[in-house]
Amino acid sequence: MGLTQPTISQDLSCIRAQWRESTIRDFDAARDLELQKLDRVEREAWAAWERSQQVQESTRVTQDASGKRAQKTVEHPVGDPRYLEQIQKCIAARRALLGLDAPTRIAPVMPNGEEPFRLAVAHLSLSELRALKRLRDRALGVTTEQDQQTDDPSAEHD
Repeated sequence: MGLTQPTISQDLSCIRAQWRESTIRDFDAARDLELQKLDRVEREAWAAWERSQQVQESTRVTQDASGKRAQKTVEHPVGDPRYLEQIQKCIAARRALLGLDAPTRIAPVMPNGEEPFRLAVAHLSLSELRALKRLRDRALGVTTEQDQQTDDPSAEHD
C-alpha cells in the first residue's frame, strides 16, 4: 500500500480515539434515554399514589317495604403502598445508572463457587520470590535493571 509503519500506527490511533469518543456518546445517549423512562414511571407512580389517597364517596340505595333509602359512605384511605415501592425502585435504578451508590465488593470465586487458589508465599525463599517477581514483570512487559544485568537465577543469593 506504500504506507509506513508510523503512518499506519497514527491512523489506527486516530480511529481508536474516534471509536472511544463515539462509544462514550452512545453510552451517554442510552443512559439519558433510560433516565427519561425512569422519570416517567416515577411521575406516574407519584400521581397514582396521590389518587390512592383521595377521599372516596359511595352511595348505596336499598329498597324495603317503606320505600327507597340511600346510604352514603365516605372513606379516607391512607394510600396504596405499592406505589411508594415503585417510586423507591425508580430511585434505586436512577442511583445505579448515575453511579451514586458505593460499589459493591464481590469476592472472586471459581465457576463452581469455591474460592480461587491462593499462592502462599510465606514458605518461599528470597530467590524464589525474586523469580516470581521477574516472571510477573515479564508478563506485564516491565524490564528492571536487575533483569538487564543478569537473567540467571543461580547468580542470586538468599
